Amino acid sequence: MRNPFFNPWKPPGFNGTLILGESCPKGDETSGITGWRAHPDSEWPHNFIIRHVEEKRLQDDSTFRALRSSFVYDGAVLESVAFWDAHAFSNLVPRLMGRRPSGKFERPGARDKEPAREQFRLILEDVQPSRVLIASAWGTEVLKDLSDTHKYDAVQEGWQMAFDQRPAIGIYHPQAWNQQGYSIDQARRATALLRTLPTR
Repeated sequence: MRNPFFNPWKPPGFNGTLILGESCPKGDETSGITGWRAHPDSEWPHNFIIRHVEEKRLQDDSTFRALRSSFVYDGAVLESVAFWDAHAFSNLVPRLMGRRPSGKFERPGARDKEPAREQFRLILEDVQPSRVLIASAWGTEVLKDLSDTHKYDAVQEGWQMAFDQRPAIGIYHPQAWNQQGYSIDQARRATALLRTLPTR
């Protein structure tokens, strides 16, 4: 079996829920491959995501805080370390996103479609999740025809699919929530629905 480009974050206390993002930006802190001081080039690419989650579960900033806050267990949102000690994570795009001349980071595009689809299959084989949250409208669009039914159902909370009888819900990436008029309440309804769907 081939390994994914990035070793996914899969903690010992994994609860069966895999969260998939789109991509990571290349840092501007160093001139190395990753550009990030927290991500040594010697660990690129295999341990990049693992190191990334180790750092972000302590920082609990923006995207990672929004993802964590999207899940409610017994009426409460888990504290960051506890949350990431139970959920798996990886990104679909097997590269880092550089900056455009405008200074904004590039977005996944047509050249990333097939690599993302290939990585998705490898990540599923590696992680063996019970359910998947795809936190990316782009990722949902790219993966939707791989769904067991070769279609997806648009629901108020997101897009409902299944892969090898594993339920999946696609939602907007947290950085797009304001632009798309998507709310934390919708994200919470999506994850609540995801946890009620039958698994294989």
